Amino acid sequence: MTIAMNIIKFIIQQPVSIFFGWLTNLLIEKGFGQILKKSEKKRISDADEDLKQKRILSLSHLKPKFNSLDKTDIFFIPFPDEYKDIVEEHNPMFLQNAITDWKVFKTTKNQGASDLAKLLFDCVESGKDLYLDDSDLRDITIDEINKIIIESRNAVAKDFSDQLKKGFIRFNGIMFGVKQIIESDKNAEIDLFKTDYFTNRVMNEVYERLVKENAIKDFTSPKLVNNFYPLLTALGVDTIIQLHNRTTMLVKRSELLPNMDKKTPLWHVSMNEAISRTDYKDDTNNTVIDEVRCVKRGLLEELHIPDTAIDEKSVEFKDVYFLMSKCEIGIASTVKLKKNITEKQIRFAHYGAKDSMLESKEYMKTIILTKYWIERFIEEEDSKEDEGITESCRYVLTMMKCRMH
Repeated sequence: MTIAMNIIKFIIQQPVSIFFGWLTNLLIEKGFGQILKKSEKKRISDADEDLKQKRILSLSHLKPKFNSLDKTDIFFIPFPDEYKDIVEEHNPMFLQNAITDWKVFKTTKNQGASDLAKLLFDCVESGKDLYLDDSDLRDITIDEINKIIIESRNAVAKDFSDQLKKGFIRFNGIMFGVKQIIESDKNAEIDLFKTDYFTNRVMNEVYERLVKENAIKDFTSPKLVNNFYPLLTALGVDTIIQLHNRTTMLVKRSELLPNMDKKTPLWHVSMNEAISRTDYKDDTNNTVIDEVRCVKRGLLEELHIPDTAIDEKSVEFKDVYFLMSKCEIGIASTVKLKKNITEKQIRFAHYGAKDSMLESKEYMKTIILTKYWIERFIEEEDSKEDEGITESCRYVLTMMKCRMH
């Protein structure tokens, strides 16, 4: 009887002990998870401050979400007539789809540089209230801004013409700028406007001139970035590929690209692609952008990696950031390749990629994706005078390191 009672008692108590054991483990895991999350948040915050000193500003660490395009939000600067003949002679395709009229965020006719100058003047004036210290900013007039726009437009057109005459390949395609970025509970919601590559290059020049003239400063907060939306004419996705052996492969970005500061090639992310009209959600919907489609296109065009080689569910977008030196916004992303894809295959595929000869050098570099090796790579490249890494590469790898435990 005693043995039977003990057996019954054991059976009754067993689920209770299992339950309390499970509950204890859950509380430990949850508490430990909170500690890890808090530690990660602190690492990201510290990295944000360090990167800001290098003129790289984090705008959001939430997953980006693109809102539907407003078709009236368009911004185009027409190519100057005095350079059209030269461009036509060397690359007739360049002006085939070129905009012939000024389009400054509204659909009214007879717009020009003066309309853009007035808009930028309002941005400059309202922006002064957003700086922590605007004491050294000088007042700039609408006429001065108008002059900067005209001079920048002509300078970029001349540069395009000179590059084409030297045999370099230059295109002018539809791109998207950023109207504003607003954080919700779970996402960084992004409103876009339609523009093109020529307008982007002109506005980069205008931004540099306004900074040089001390009419504006570096943008040190997301509010300032949103305030100066006419300058934000480029949005790119910067992707790190991940192989099954916890490594990535970086490309060396060509020094011949217009937005390269140094005259030597720099180590870059695995793939960098500007969001364009080829990245709509589907072929019948031209109001919603699909960022995953952009990553797939970029991997194919720059590395010759097809859809079949990637784990589509692994594509992640975690950070939105701003490069003060170039006035460009980037989205950091990662993607895992399938287990059967090797480094040797990627190197071989890279040779035949559509854009590899235009945008990168023929060689690639393998990096082990651990905190130690990422940190060592960045430190080694920083110590070199004639080489180094791009700002995008620095940012994406730094954020990956911050999230490693």
